[in-house]
Amino acid sequence: MPIVFTTEHIPMYWLRDYNASKLRNDVVAGLIVLVLAIPQSVAYAHLAGLPPVCGLHGCILPPILYALTGTSMELSVGPVAILSILVGNAIREAKIESTASDPSAPLRYATTIGFYSGLFGLIITALGFGRLSSFINKTVISGFTAGAALTIMASQLATAFNVSPASGATTVLTYLTTLGEALKTQTPSWITILGSILSTLFLLGIRWQKRIDIPAWFPSHLCLVSIAMATTYGFDLQGPTYQVMILGDMPSGMPQAELPEFGQIGTVWSSALLVTVVGFMEAYSAGVRIALRRGYTLQPNRELGGISFMNFIVPSKTPQIRFQKNDTCAITSMSHTTAPHILTPL
Repeated sequence: MPIVFTTEHIPMYWLRDYNASKLRNDVVAGLIVLVLAIPQSVAYAHLAGLPPVCGLHGCILPPILYALTGTSMELSVGPVAILSILVGNAIREAKIESTASDPSAPLRYATTIGFYSGLFGLIITALGFGRLSSFINKTVISGFTAGAALTIMASQLATAFNVSPASGATTVLTYLTTLGEALKTQTPSWITILGSILSTLFLLGIRWQKRIDIPAWFPSHLCLVSIAMATTYGFDLQGPTYQVMILGDMPSGMPQAELPEFGQIGTVWSSALLVTVVGFMEAYSAGVRIALRRGYTLQPNRELGGISFMNFIVPSKTPQIRFQKNDTCAITSMSHTTAPHILTPL
């Protein structure tokens, strides 16, 4: 069967239709991604059991690499909850801990998982097996997306209650069990609970509003994060009165290179392969839903190759996967990730 090449096989093919209107939407989307990527990536690095700054490092170069190879115009790349949980579980199961003599051991192990995940993905892409995802039933994709959403929601409950459950949970049920034990011994914060409820209602109200004509480009997430930051600072919520846990200071500047431990393939191969499959499934399911609404199709084999290429070239400490960003804007993968890359290292 002959291979048919189209314009969508050309890197950054979307530039041929780029115009001033899309540029305006990209600027708005870039600001939204800037504000969202910082707290999200920091939180997901924490889920992986890594220093929070590792999440920011994972948002710098990979999105640019994806823009050169991917086929979705409305998705960005960066750390997400499911893969962070998988990496964290792998680190705990391997009993890799940070010590005084080797404080970066967990970082190297996570980087190694990311590298081999990219390598396995490139091999699968070269064999053409990424196209098999086209035969996946839409019900399966919907179920996977719903399961991912529930996992992410469950992982944020501890933050909503302002408690610290014991680590080591490998499933949602065990996590909820440890969270219940923590609530018995720790006092939840009504401030964070109220803030979580109000934030959820705000976003749902924006999404489901009927009577108010809110433009599609309105940066609701940007407004919400800005209000939360101003409230925390203005009322000193991290002080002794409310004792809300905050992130605190993080190291500034660009990240130092962390080479994978190539000899660890016998230890990390199963985790790396799982990250490859789960990561691609989540990316493809989100991309397909948006592409159907936009009237174009994704190329599954190239999508797998684009995601794998990022991890292979830049094996981040939190393996990369795409997540949806404001699909109501006519945005592209390159332009809506520029702002975080410039401002995050500051």
